[in-house]
Amino acid sequence: MSFLQTASAQLTASVTAASGTGVPSGNVVFSTGGKSLGSAAVGSNGKAILVVAGSALATGNNTIAVAYTPSGNFGASSGTLAVTVLAAPVGPRSH
Repeated sequence: MSFLQTASAQLTASVTAASGTGVPSGNVVFSTGGKSLGSAAVGSNGKAILVVAGSALATGNNTIAVAYTPSGNFGASSGTLAVTVLAAPVGPRSH
């Protein structure tokens, strides 16, 4: 996924049960470089969605760590998401 530093992006984590039925519940924390970007609750569709501003990330390649903390009978899990933040375009210069 890539987006401009002046824009926002929607980060989505999908959480599914390892076996059986049921939709996991709990929270997902999104972070990079040890800095939390925020957290989101897992919805009834099994997805946790966080909108993050491009300015919250470094220009270039970023690895977003995603950590799921369950509630109920589900196990914790984690993963990563690769995000590229593109520098804002520079307008024309007058001479």
